[in-house]
Amino acid sequence: MVLADLLSLSHFWLITIGFTFISISIIIVIVKKCQNTEFVIHVVLSCIGLALILIGLIFFTDFRLNQLHGILGMNATSLTLTAAIGGILAKSKIKRKDVIKKVHIWWGAIVFLYSIGVLIIGIIVIVKN
Repeated sequence: MVLADLLSLSHFWLITIGFTFISISIIIVIVKKCQNTEFVIHVVLSCIGLALILIGLIFFTDFRLNQLHGILGMNATSLTLTAAIGGILAKSKIKRKDVIKKVHIWWGAIVFLYSIGVLIIGIIVIVKN
């Protein structure tokens, strides 16, 4: 196994585990309707998941932005960061935070579904190689 293959596998596992953390945080919000304790768990799991994804993206990839998966993956990461910023704004003391909260929920759902597609494309890329 070549070093590039090892880096590729590390990228895969970090992204997958990070995505799993974010998925669990979303499930907790849906099931528990996000009370105080569940909200803290949602934030912590989402932050861990996003950190793992960023580590997998920055340190364990060779940035193949000429491939579909690379371009969509960078886009998914950027969109995930905007969803996280929306979540922070929804809990801040800003006017119209009820609207921001709804946008955060819907934007997060769209980004989540988009990210599932990117993850599937990445798995197809690994299987083909």
